[in-house]
Amino acid sequence: MAEEHVIAIGARLRARREELHLSQGAVARQLPGTVDGNQVSRWERGVHKPSDETLEHLAKALETEVATFYVDPPPERAAPDLMGTLNGNGGDPVPALQAQLTRIETMLADLLSRVPAPPEDPEAETGRALEDAAAELEEAPSEPEAEEPGDETGEEAG
Repeated sequence: MAEEHVIAIGARLRARREELHLSQGAVARQLPGTVDGNQVSRWERGVHKPSDETLEHLAKALETEVATFYVDPPPERAAPDLMGTLNGNGGDPVPALQAQLTRIETMLADLLSRVPAPPEDPEAETGRALEDAAAELEEAPSEPEAEEPGDETGEEAG
């Protein structure tokens, strides 16, 4: 009994051959060596697996890639009607796109108006802030230093 992957390779080989409307004999004639239509039939039925080298020749003869024989193609899905969805009616997309663009531009302008402008020279701005802070410290009244208890003369006991 043939293995599943060999049967799958054969089925994909047959499907590609039939897509191109080729007979088994026509495919066999494009391959090197003494391959005939019966051998192609055995590969397609999964009775035998073609060698890797033969798969390369089959891929060339069938105008495809070797991977075609190993992996099923993804299912074809119709593309969704994105413009119809955007419009809500499937009509002319231009007015809906213009409306969306205007709405986005308005939102962006609103957001940008909320962001404070950066200082023209950040280093100078920081320097001014430090100078202002130092000036405030100099202007602040200084507190008298506390005297130690029992020392009213300011001299140390000795």
